[in-house]
Amino acid sequence: MVEISKKEWRFVGLLILLVIVITSFPTLVGLVITPKDKVFLGTQIINSGDTPVYYSWIEQTKAGHFLFRNLYTAESRDEPRFIFDPFWLGVGLAARLFHLSAFASYQLAHVLLIPIFLGLAYFFISLFFKEEQKRKISFIFLIFASGIGGFILVGEELGLYKFPPPPPLDFVSAETTTFYALFHSPHFLASLLFTLLIFALIFVAFEKQKILYSFFAGLAALFFFQFHPFFIPTIYGVVGFFILIQSLRSLKIRWDLIKHFLVLILISSPAIFYHLWALNNFWTRQQHALQVNIPTPPFYYNYLVTYGFLWIFSLVGIFFLLRKKEKNNQDIFLMTWWGTQIFLPYLPFINFQRRLMEGLHVIVVITAVMGLFCLKEIFEKKNFYKKYFSSKFVLSLLFVLLFTFTNYAIIVQNLRFYLSQNPAAYLDKTKVDAMTWLKKNTQEDDIIFSTYANGNLIPAFSLRLVYLGHGWGQTADAKNKIEQTDLFFKKSNDDERAIFLKNNKINYIFYGPEEKAFKNFSPDEAEYLE
Repeated sequence: MVEISKKEWRFVGLLILLVIVITSFPTLVGLVITPKDKVFLGTQIINSGDTPVYYSWIEQTKAGHFLFRNLYTAESRDEPRFIFDPFWLGVGLAARLFHLSAFASYQLAHVLLIPIFLGLAYFFISLFFKEEQKRKISFIFLIFASGIGGFILVGEELGLYKFPPPPPLDFVSAETTTFYALFHSPHFLASLLFTLLIFALIFVAFEKQKILYSFFAGLAALFFFQFHPFFIPTIYGVVGFFILIQSLRSLKIRWDLIKHFLVLILISSPAIFYHLWALNNFWTRQQHALQVNIPTPPFYYNYLVTYGFLWIFSLVGIFFLLRKKEKNNQDIFLMTWWGTQIFLPYLPFINFQRRLMEGLHVIVVITAVMGLFCLKEIFEKKNFYKKYFSSKFVLSLLFVLLFTFTNYAIIVQNLRFYLSQNPAAYLDKTKVDAMTWLKKNTQEDDIIFSTYANGNLIPAFSLRLVYLGHGWGQTADAKNKIEQTDLFFKKSNDDERAIFLKNNKINYIFYGPEEKAFKNFSPDEAEYLE
C-alpha cells in the first residue's frame, strides 16, 4: 500500500542524525560543564521536578522491583506495590542489564526512540501523501514546525509588551509539538510513537480488512494505555468517530469497520480495568488523580498561539478537504482526527485537558501541508508568486523564520539553565553521598522529611519515602504539606515539631543547606530527634 524509495529513507536517516545532534546538544553541554563537586541531573527547565520521579522508577527496577511504589508520598508505606508502568520498567531493566545509571538509561532511551519514532512518522505521512516532495516537506514540518510562543516570550523579555497568562504552550508543554516531544522526556516521545502506531495499524486494518492488524493495534494500545492512560479518549474517540462518519456516508452500519474497533477495545481493555482497579483500591492513586489539574487555555488563544502559522494553513487544508468532491478513506480519517482532537482538550469533565493535545500537532502539520500545496496550485501562475515565492532559498528562509523560532528559544532557554549552574540541574556530591547513606543505612519503609528541593531528589538516590517531594501530583495533599513543611522550619516550636514528626511517622530529617537556611531550627539542640 505504501512504497518508500531508498532515496527517501536516506533522507529520513540524515534528518534522524540531525535531530539526535540538536536534541542532545544542550544535555551534552550541561554534562561537559559540570563542576567537579557536583552531579549533573539531566533535568530540563520545564518539568524539572518530574525527572527525578522517572529516575526513582528506574532505580526501583534496578533494585529488583517489577511493581513500583510512589516514593513521593509517605502514605505509600501503608499500601503494597501496585504501580505497573511497562515503559519505565523497560528502561529500568535495560539499566539493570547494562549496569547503567538512571541518568544514562534515561538519555539512552531518548536517543534510541528518535529513529524508531521518525521512521514510523515518515511511514505514517506516506499513508496520506503519494508524492515524494509532499512527504519530505511534511516530514520536515512535523519535526521542526512550531507556533509563535518563542516570539511572544522573547518580546516579553525585551520589555516590548506584557502578554496575558498562561504562557504559550508550544514553549512550556511537551504535548503540543513534535519537536518538544523529541527534545523532552523519552516517555513523551514513546507516547507520540504509540499514537501513530495505533492509528497506522487500525487504518491499515480497515483498508486490508485483516484482523491481524487490529490485533497488533490492540496490543500497542494495551501497552500505551498502561503507561499513559490519558490518551484513551484520543484513540477510541478518533477511531469511533471515523466509523460513525463512514456509516453515515454509507447509510448503513459499517460492521466491517466495527469488528476491528471491537478487537482494538477488547485487547487494550485490561489496561483500563487495571487503572479503574487502582483508583478504586488505593488512596494514593486517588489523590494523584484528583490533584492533576492542567486545563487547556481558551480555544482561540490556544491554537493560534500554540501552532501559529501552522494553524492558519491547517484551516486552509481542511477547507479544501471539505470542498473535495470525491473523498477517499484517507481524507475522511484526516478530517475525523482533526475535528475530534481539536475539541478533546476541552472536555468539561476531566482535569487533564491539556494532555489531550498530544498528537494534534501531527494532524495539524499534515493538513497544513495540504493547505500549502493547494494554495501553491492556485497562485503559482501569478506574477507575485513567481517573483517572491518561486525561490527555494526564500521559501526555506520563510520556514525558518515563521515556523522554527520557538525551537531555538527552547534550546537557548535550556542552555542558559545549565550555564547558570541552576541548582535544579546540578546536585552537590555531598548531597548525593548523604542520600546514598540513607539508602544503605535506613529501612525501605522509613520516611524522610526535608524541604521540597531535597525531597524531590531523595527518592531518586535513596529509594526512600519522603513526606514532600512533588508539588502537584505524586505527593498526596501536596498543597497542605508544602504549608506544613514551611511552618515546621519557620515558625514551629520544639513541642510542635515533635508532635508533627510523630503524627506523620517520620523517621529521619534530611538536613542540607536548604534546611540550614532556617535559623530558628537547629537539630543539634533538639533532643526530641534522638
